[in-house]
Amino acid sequence: MVVVSAMAGETDKLINLAHEISQNPTDREMDLLLSSGERVTSALTAIAIEALGHKAMAFTGRQMGIITDTVHTRPG
Repeated sequence: MVVVSAMAGETDKLINLAHEISQNPTDREMDLLLSSGERVTSALTAIAIEALGHKAMAFTGRQMGIITDTVHTRPG
């Protein structure tokens, strides 16, 4: 298993987009927005591993059984 993070600069780009729309976006929606960066990286990583001739599948944390609480924007 490999845990990935968003590509360099992507999180900042997403934060800036959110703040173009709202000066105070909700924590819950920011968490959802920012998680998209990790989803992109995990899918691309699996694609790259497959291109090298190995088996790979990308999963979200929830698909792997990782369940969080309802507190948003808390650093991991």
